[in-house]
Amino acid sequence: MTAIGLKRMLKKTPASGTLFIIYFIIAAIAEPIGLIFLPDWENATQTDWIFHIATFASLFFVTVYTIIRLIRKAHKVRKNGEKTLRYLESNGLLEAAVAEYNHPGKAVFHANDRDRSFDKFAFRDNTLTENFIFALSSNQIIRYQDVEEACLVYYRLATGSYDNVVFTIFTKDGDEVDLFSSQYRLMAEPLYDLIEWICSVIKSKNPDCEVSDDIEIYRRGGLRDKRR
Repeated sequence: MTAIGLKRMLKKTPASGTLFIIYFIIAAIAEPIGLIFLPDWENATQTDWIFHIATFASLFFVTVYTIIRLIRKAHKVRKNGEKTLRYLESNGLLEAAVAEYNHPGKAVFHANDRDRSFDKFAFRDNTLTENFIFALSSNQIIRYQDVEEACLVYYRLATGSYDNVVFTIFTKDGDEVDLFSSQYRLMAEPLYDLIEWICSVIKSKNPDCEVSDDIEIYRRGGLRDKRR
């Protein structure tokens, strides 16, 4: 990777998020049109009218809400990249970051969408280098000294069962950075070994931060964090 390539990377938004925004915009336009072309309006009763209009209105507002949510997520990812790029350039660290990322033999891991928001770059590698945490799936590069806490976050489904397990970094600026994730049912000894290694590296680089694979946060929907 070159400095130009890193700049271009940090200015992008996930393609999956963009595609879903376009899809839901088309759906929002198509839904009212579909209401007009429903068959047999002439023979429809008042109850039929109310039912169909209420159904389409509900679908329309849910679609618009989804569009707004996806756009906000896409904007956040773009802001992550802009913030990272400003930080690297203003501190003269861009070339150093590129050199460290290009170093051979680094361990790589991935973070997927924690809550189906399509705000992650699914095919980007995350890694730890000598001076930086590359969370490129979230469009971020962080220095170890900017980490305040790092721990596991468990995301639960509406049924109450666990879905995703995400090793998350909390920065001094208040950002949450997903570094590594896996489905709960796939968690096994090798993955826990990787998490322990990540913890040990971050702790060795920043002894003042709170890093643990024992501290766990549980989340479901809009509920507040629950620690165990």
